[in-house]
Amino acid sequence: MNDLLDLMWGLLERGVRDRTLATNRPTLATGGGQMRTVVLRAVSRAAQTLDIHSDARAGKVAQLRADPTANLHVWDTHNTLQIRIRAAAQVHRDDQIAAKAFTALPDHGQRIYRVTPHPGTPIADPRHITFEGQPHFALIRLHLQEVELLHLDRDVHRRALFTAGENWRGRWLVP
Repeated sequence: MNDLLDLMWGLLERGVRDRTLATNRPTLATGGGQMRTVVLRAVSRAAQTLDIHSDARAGKVAQLRADPTANLHVWDTHNTLQIRIRAAAQVHRDDQIAAKAFTALPDHGQRIYRVTPHPGTPIADPRHITFEGQPHFALIRLHLQEVELLHLDRDVHRRALFTAGENWRGRWLVP
């Protein structure tokens, strides 16, 4: 069973570096069933955390501040593995954690967090946005609480649930 958990961590860690992997761009769901694709920026198995970046004015940031429950989903076709993660989100803005992540970004990465007007604003023409002024950067750190893995093998489908409250000891579920 731990082989599935090890596979997941390996895929998440590689997803930070490899844009071709499904784990590079998981789907994040926040309160009210709002879903969007995000880019996985950092993984810490030791701390049981995942980091993503966002414009601090984006809807997901407001939603996570109101309700920090976040869900992440990945379907890895190559490994026939579904990853479902439930986490508590912590939004970092104007602190050392956010500053360190922001300064590590290349110039073009920093630029997108200076967009005006703010994300989601209706505009007449996509060429009418600018990238000036102060950055509106936020780092969203997801503290994992539960992981459910479904491996669809040709011979045997396996489904396991791991929870932080049980020290990540897994249990089998019916697929």
